[in-house]
Amino acid sequence: MYSEGLSKPSQSPSNQEKPVRDLATAIVSTHGGWSSDCERKVPTQNSVNIGMGYPLRHFKPGQLSETTSRAIQGRLLLRPSDELNTIICGIIARGVRMYEVEVSYFVALSNHLHILLLAHQALQMSLFMNFVNANIAKEAGRLHGWREKLWGRRYRLVPVTHEPKAQVARLRYLLAHGCKENLVRKPSEWPGASALKALLKGVPVVGHWFSRTEAY
Repeated sequence: MYSEGLSKPSQSPSNQEKPVRDLATAIVSTHGGWSSDCERKVPTQNSVNIGMGYPLRHFKPGQLSETTSRAIQGRLLLRPSDELNTIICGIIARGVRMYEVEVSYFVALSNHLHILLLAHQALQMSLFMNFVNANIAKEAGRLHGWREKLWGRRYRLVPVTHEPKAQVARLRYLLAHGCKENLVRKPSEWPGASALKALLKGVPVVGHWFSRTEAY
């Protein structure tokens, strides 16, 4: 690969190549071939593009998983409020009803969202997370007057093994949010949306779902 300002070792005049002017188009070529039919150099069919793909997700049907969705630039776009809390609960509940996943626990922090759930198919997981993240982004953006994208990247998925210790450890980690940052003394004091009352007292999670489609 040759960066701007560095030329390739001298060759015969007919085969001599020019340096890449635009670093964004830098390409590693397996055979050193460039087409010359346009000003910006286009790689030949033997070239290999440099790029970074998305992190791989390991999903096993019927296995407990934890998902994490983070707000762009760590912005506090999910900061707790009564209105946003009921919206988040309503969206998650609607997603559970539509895609039949099993949500064990969820907690919304000021800049990210954790969901501990079980899905039986990869498509089921994908559709549920797409529904939840898309609708939370729309409603939180509308609530805060935020017109740009809300999530910084795709949600992260962490599989949780069937061992009881592993599952308890993952739940304890989610319950510690708010406390481990020294924001509250105990999980029940965190003012954001969560399934804590449902977990401890069996109280149903109640939220608000507003169909924008039917409204228009």
